[in-house]
Amino acid sequence: MENVYENKMKLEFLSKSSNEAFARITVASFASQLDPSIEEISDIKTAVSEAVTNCIIHGYEDKVGIIKIECTLFSNSIYIEITDNGKGIEDIEKAKEPLYTTKPELERSGMGFTIMENFMDELKIESVKGVGTKVTMKKVINNYSGGNRYELETEDIIKAQNQSEEALTKIIEANTGLIWNVVKRFAGRGQPLEDLYQIGCIGMIKAIQRFDTSYNVRISTYAVPYIIRRNKKIYKR
Repeated sequence: MENVYENKMKLEFLSKSSNEAFARITVASFASQLDPSIEEISDIKTAVSEAVTNCIIHGYEDKVGIIKIECTLFSNSIYIEITDNGKGIEDIEKAKEPLYTTKPELERSGMGFTIMENFMDELKIESVKGVGTKVTMKKVINNYSGGNRYELETEDIIKAQNQSEEALTKIIEANTGLIWNVVKRFAGRGQPLEDLYQIGCIGMIKAIQRFDTSYNVRISTYAVPYIIRRNKKIYKR
């Protein structure tokens, strides 16, 4: 595999919050060699942001350590490895749950693995307690217009827009983790999480109703602003 990659880069930086934007912009710039769409670049930035923030907040907690990023280009795909030498994750399956957090006192406290799964094509998490964590993600560029996954999702969206309750439910269930990860940032402001989730589902439905299948983006990318906007409204009343 080492002999077939087209390009590769490595990056190391301190686990400071000020470096999170630097990391995602750098990775996005490297990925730009594959001529991704704006939506694909946005997906990569979001996933990298979540992974790096995990290293800073959950991996190293109150100390400063080194975060390593290694990106490799293969054909029309980018592989991104993000590694820390922090405290590690004791239970990976639990950490992947939408509402799991090691920092309940922080507004942005979730591990964000569901977001990474939604915005990337593959996600692998390796962690050893007391040793550190490595997150490996894959993004296939320019696969939205021809991929079977995209075609099936588009079919469900069209059915939902034509009043199919079954298709609507299927889309919402497929994006449950994403909705939870978006709405949990509004937790702790007086509204039960279950209510926030229901409001987030309304935002998801609005996005489905207004989605234009010619956009060639996934509904998860398009829906996030609708989910956020819907939850913000309840605090303006």
